[in-house]
Amino acid sequence: MNISPEARNHTNSLCIYDDMFIPGLAAIVKKIHKYDSYAVAQLNHRGQLLRSSVLGMQPVGPTNGIHPATGEPVRGLNQDEIKDIQANFVQAAIRAKRAGYDGVEIHAANGYLFHQFFTPRFNNREDKYGGSLENRMRFLMETVEKIKYICLDFNILVRISASEFISGGYSLEDAIHLAKSLEKLEVAAI
Repeated sequence: MNISPEARNHTNSLCIYDDMFIPGLAAIVKKIHKYDSYAVAQLNHRGQLLRSSVLGMQPVGPTNGIHPATGEPVRGLNQDEIKDIQANFVQAAIRAKRAGYDGVEIHAANGYLFHQFFTPRFNNREDKYGGSLENRMRFLMETVEKIKYICLDFNILVRISASEFISGGYSLEDAIHLAKSLEKLEVAAI
């Protein structure tokens, strides 16, 4: 589910960036719960995977550059924009909880925005969100903490990629460190 109107990847994607989506999402949850199953909303921001040719979305990421898969220019986010995106994730989690979901999954894998901040391939920042492993993890870790603080008694899952399978990417040891750090935040699943 898209956490902001600026992060929609296509016209058919589920959205959760406005209260107007809650009734429709609640109907989905009701059907899922009817079959004694858990409903978990996956929250995402595609970052530099956004395409200007699709809905006019501007690709954004940790730093300026060109995305190798799309060839589109990527604009680096400033710290105020990072805080706004974190607030969008928190508001999306609140809406998911209000719609009756049992939890949310933060999509931090497969080249999405949190993954882009975690990998040294794309993150060349020189502030508190770049450089060291701890700094590259900060955007995701802070977001999880903010959701946990607001959405008490709510399951938070985090989807990560264990490896990038590419030269210059983060290591398996880095992914293990991230997983252990998320475990310390008591996420429901990784």
